[in-house]
Formats: sequence, C-alpha cells, structure tokens
Amino acid sequence: MIDKEILVFSAARTGSTLIWQCLSKIFKTVHKSHDGKASPFFQRNLPCVITERDRVESFLSRGRVLRFKGGSAKQFVDTLDADLTNSFALPSPCGVYQDITDYKLELHTIEYLKNSYKGEKLILQYEEFYNNYDYIFDKFESFFEFTIPVKTKDLIVAETNLAVNEKIQDKFKDFDSHCEKSLIHGQHILSGEPDFYKNIISSENYSRLHNLLWENADRWKELYKDQIKKDNAN
Repeated sequence: MIDKEILVFSAARTGSTLIWQCLSKIFKTVHKSHDGKASPFFQRNLPCVITERDRVESFLSRGRVLRFKGGSAKQFVDTLDADLTNSFALPSPCGVYQDITDYKLELHTIEYLKNSYKGEKLILQYEEFYNNYDYIFDKFESFFEFTIPVKTKDLIVAETNLAVNEKIQDKFKDFDSHCEKSLIHGQHILSGEPDFYKNIISSENYSRLHNLLWENADRWKELYKDQIKKDNAN
C-alpha cells in the first residue's frame, strides 16, 4: 500500500464511495468529503479525485436516501413521478424547489473546485466508470503515474463489486447507519445503472429537473472566475 494521502471530493450520490473504496486498496490514507469539511485538505493541495454524474440522476438518488428513509425501493419508484408532479405544483421555494436549491450548492462547490484547485485533480464521470474497472484502473494509472499490480486489481474487483456492496447494505436498516470499513450505508444502492431514473419518470418531469439543475450555470461560471481572481490576489 502506497504511503500517500488522497482526497475524494464530490457532490452526493455520484459514485464517490466506490472510487474511495478502490483508492483505499492502493493508498494508505484516502479522505472523502462532500462539503466544506474538506477545506483543510484543499489548502494542502492533496491529489484530488472528483466524481460527477448526470445531475438529474444524482439529484433523484440523493432524494431517495434523504427523504425516503425506511420506505421500500418499490414504493419509491412507483410513486416518484406522481410525487414530482405534485411537488412541481407547489410554489417555490417549497417541495422539490428547495431540494434543488440545496443540491445546487453542492454542485457549485464542485464547479468552483474544478476551476480553482491548485493541487492535481482527476475528474471521473459516473456513466463512464460504472461497472467498468478497466476504465477506473486506466484513469488511476495515468493520473498517479504508476502501474497497479494485477493482484491489487483482482482484490479491488473482488471486494468492491456491486454484489458485495449490496450484501453489505443489507446489514443496515437505512441510510442513517453504515459500515465503517466500506462506507456503504443501508439502502445505499437501488440500481446504480446510468439513466435509471430517466426510465422511471416522465420525460416532462425529467426535462424540468434538468433545466432547474442547470439554471444560471453560465452566470455561476462568471462568479467562479471572479472569486478565483480574488483568491489568487490574497
């Protein structure tokens, strides 16, 4: 195991737990964060791996674990589209609008980090690395400039695959409890398949979520540039 510190940083529900698991089989110390608690690591400019996912998919996945605790996965899936339609009928900032505002704060932090972080960073797209260890290993080897031993690759696949993590999650009641060793929570995984929710909800609701989650993206990019200039001046 390599004696080096790594940071995994992401918005919630973007596959960062799997990437953390893989890195933890290679490096001695791997930190994982979704929020400002990672700021001490930012200041140290640790090598940082950032995971991203389709915003609608990650938003709905986040909503499932935060707002549907204790309910069955089937019930969540069966009622999701109707629940969204009813929530959209509420005036902003109620219902889904407030959840979107909260999640966009996480997304904006990621965008700022991508543009301002002075340490080395690797950005991994969920849709590319889902169930694709060859892709993960290739990206790791290129970024960290080393070759992962075959036995380490085999260990990672054997101990972090979807079936193994699903067995771990079954040991816990809900997302409020988790395994300290793997960071897998109860009800952590529903499907994992890219575009899972796109096949569950109506195209109208999916489009509305997409537009809201990307709303004012260009304006935020300008704000990032202004903030980066201020940070560099200090």
